[in-house]
Amino acid sequence: MKKKRKNKFSKIFNFLFYISLTIILLYSLLFFKITKIQVDPPEIEKLAEKYFLNKSPLIVILNLKKFLKENKEIISAELIPDFWNRKLIVKIKKSEIIAQIYDKRNNKIFYLDNYGRILDINFDDGKKIKIVSYKSIKNNSLLNPKLTKLFSLLFEFSNFYNFPIKEITIYSNFDLSFLDKNNRIYLLDPNKDIEEQIKKLYIFLQYEKKKSLGSIKRIDLRIPKKIYFK
Repeated sequence: MKKKRKNKFSKIFNFLFYISLTIILLYSLLFFKITKIQVDPPEIEKLAEKYFLNKSPLIVILNLKKFLKENKEIISAELIPDFWNRKLIVKIKKSEIIAQIYDKRNNKIFYLDNYGRILDINFDDGKKIKIVSYKSIKNNSLLNPKLTKLFSLLFEFSNFYNFPIKEITIYSNFDLSFLDKNNRIYLLDPNKDIEEQIKKLYIFLQYEKKKSLGSIKRIDLRIPKKIYFK
């Protein structure tokens, strides 16, 4: 008899415990406020405060999706709560806009970030590389992987060797050209060995330093193991 009473008491206790715990959790989700916020990187702190500071945990969770949707340059945001100190740690992965893409076919402007994402955002500092595309560009899409690799190597080369790129053109046949500061045209093919073409670009520039090549206007790097210029 005592054992039955003990089991009954244990069930009641467990039931009350879980009810109390549920009430505490619901109260915390609805009425507990985040009063401190720590953001990495810190330059995004003001933006993150708008969505997360002085908000309940439930609103913070709901605002996370809104935060990512309204700020397309943000790749991801990790939220780490510190309930004891009413604090939220936000770790943000942010992309960098590296070029402006003009869709010649549809007369639209997009922006390319360092993750290969094509974004329709309100951004124009006048300093990014201009890309003109004769192939249609889709918003919120990823750049073709071959073009992404080519741009990555080309921009790395440009920065490392102080070789300014004025403008890039993507043609309808998927070939690519770019202009240097002297308006010379360089031709590349993303479907062929990209690394070899970048190496040939380096070889040509080194050769040009040693030889007087005159007024060259067009350098073709697309043919394997050859460099054509005129």
